Amino acid sequence: MIKFHPESMDFPLGKKRFIPEVDEEPLVDACAMDYIWPPLVTTEFEGPIVAQIVQQLNIGANSLDDQAIKILVDNFLTTESSNISLLDKATNIPHFQEILLPTICNRSESEELDNPEALGSLLGIAFTGQQHLDWVLLKELTTDAIAVALNTGNLNDAQSISLCIDTIKGTPAQLIEALSKSKSFCELFFLQEPDRKSDDRSREMFLALAATSHTHLHKCKIMLTGAGLVRFR
Repeated sequence: MIKFHPESMDFPLGKKRFIPEVDEEPLVDACAMDYIWPPLVTTEFEGPIVAQIVQQLNIGANSLDDQAIKILVDNFLTTESSNISLLDKATNIPHFQEILLPTICNRSESEELDNPEALGSLLGIAFTGQQHLDWVLLKELTTDAIAVALNTGNLNDAQSISLCIDTIKGTPAQLIEALSKSKSFCELFFLQEPDRKSDDRSREMFLALAATSHTHLHKCKIMLTGAGLVRFR
């Protein structure tokens, strides 16, 4: 029973005083608890709650639960006027990028990515410094969101990009216009879904690329599903 009554144990000098001091310190901040386990089951959070989580980031709470980061991202995607400064602070979390991409993919599968400005900003953060942008799994990705992402400046190191053109929202010409924002691309991979009925989308992309005035894209190695490798000269 001694372990339940530490005050009765024979501690070395100074150890007895340490226990009551530790006892007064909370293990988890109440703000973080409310954010991770909110009183209401909802993905719509008020501004003050988001501000609270950012406050936690400011004091170095790098062990913030993954779910809290997902909620912060969801809030950013669904808010009409997204405040990128909230995410700028969240990027201080070491594993933020690792959580960000799966969260975006899950959102895209439910077709809830209606804010191209917010999505483009998130993609810029998720792929900062990456040489290949693998966006094949992103469903319902708009050409506007692609343009925003490439304009963030975070993707200047990207030398190649992979896209599923069957699920892109926008015309081939609009997609090429968005991709023209990057001057660093050397390879473009335009893929179609395995269960596609035809290669028409690839042919449309080929014709749009041949007609574009953005000649720096002609220097790229271009892969089209069902069309092999093509290099414009």
